[in-house]
Amino acid sequence: MSNTLNISLGQISTAGIKAENEDHLGAITPDGNLLENKGIAIAIADGMSAAEGGKEASQVSIRMFLDDYFSTPESWSVKKSVTKVMASMNSWLYTQSHQYESSRGMVTTFSAMVIKSHTAHLFHIGDSRIYRFREKRIEQLTHDHRHWVSKDKSYLSRALGIDVNLNIDYRSVAVEVGDVFFLSTDGVHDFLSDDALEKLIQQGLNQAPDINDASLSVLCDDVLQASLEQNSNDNISCQLLRIEQLPTASKNEVYNALSRLPFPPDLSAGQVLDGYHILRELHASSRSQVYLAQDTFLHEDDPASKVVIKTPSVNFEDDPAYIELFLQEEWVGKRLNSPYLLKTCKRNRKRQFLYTVLEYAEGQTLEQWIDDSAEISMEAIRDIITQIAHGLRAMHRMEMLHQDLKPSNILIGNNQSIKIIDFGSTKIAGLAETRSVVEHNHIVGTASYSA
Repeated sequence: MSNTLNISLGQISTAGIKAENEDHLGAITPDGNLLENKGIAIAIADGMSAAEGGKEASQVSIRMFLDDYFSTPESWSVKKSVTKVMASMNSWLYTQSHQYESSRGMVTTFSAMVIKSHTAHLFHIGDSRIYRFREKRIEQLTHDHRHWVSKDKSYLSRALGIDVNLNIDYRSVAVEVGDVFFLSTDGVHDFLSDDALEKLIQQGLNQAPDINDASLSVLCDDVLQASLEQNSNDNISCQLLRIEQLPTASKNEVYNALSRLPFPPDLSAGQVLDGYHILRELHASSRSQVYLAQDTFLHEDDPASKVVIKTPSVNFEDDPAYIELFLQEEWVGKRLNSPYLLKTCKRNRKRQFLYTVLEYAEGQTLEQWIDDSAEISMEAIRDIITQIAHGLRAMHRMEMLHQDLKPSNILIGNNQSIKIIDFGSTKIAGLAETRSVVEHNHIVGTASYSA
């Protein structure tokens, strides 16, 4: 990658004139694949002052969010990942509230942002806020969940821990290099108007010799002082982040990354490939070759020693789109766990060529089985369809769509147990959110089955 996602960040949280700070905030910029597949997370929370456990609620919600979001499957979309995590946070806070005399013991506002690829995903409940500052103008991106009873009296209509049912505001916005996002609690924006915030941010950016973590932290302190000058009587917390760099890649870079390992030659019985002794060819087409092999690193009596080796066809040696889909099949297989889905074998050894190692499942394709069967009972049909549904459900829970489900991509064993195979056409929600320069100009999978 010529560029990776990079931000500058400043943040501050103080009690203000209050004796105790019930606000909390945090952010994580991970490394490596997590940065690409999960992005950068930032969040702010304001514990409800009328709730006995408001301070603990804000602290726990930030900690749970930042810990648990990065533990969700990489195949999940940002929206599903955060929604699941926030539902868990809300359930925990609501349950813990019962230890307090008040029915609203642990309640907090919560606003979070996940920046992944070229998109900011916003999640919001309560009256903390997220703003965007672009081209010298500030724009509020969230809506306050506050019900005004009169001019001087209001209450939170939505917050974490307030109800067993959770209703989260979600939206996504495209980001550009130079965009500035501002997150705040009501100790700031209830006392500084949008115009005042806009002026403060613009002045701070103009006066900073360099925009970096330090200069944004200074600007956050300026916001703190301005809030106090406007007689803020609440906790004061805010975060400022600036998009410094977005991920991009050239087609040459992508092709070089995909083609680091050469395609293996045609294999025949008796040959050994990285410790896999080829026993026989199982299938060959214009797109790939499939072989039965013995893993010489394991004892031959070990059931796991028999594996399937799938190699790419040399016809596509200079086709990045084909190579990307070939590698994707292994990526998918390593993240699925169901007896109805063919597993990718995890082998910790250096590979000299590009290939995939799959579990060996005895049987034939459903297509062959149907052709060979004179009669098929309705009971057998129902059983097979039920197993296929279980396999698809396991994929859908990981936000994966097979897109090439057909009789020739379903194996059936002697006891009519089935396994779905061939994940090269799978659509993965989490990866679809990442910008790719590899062009797929054709329908993946078989056109009559891809729907």
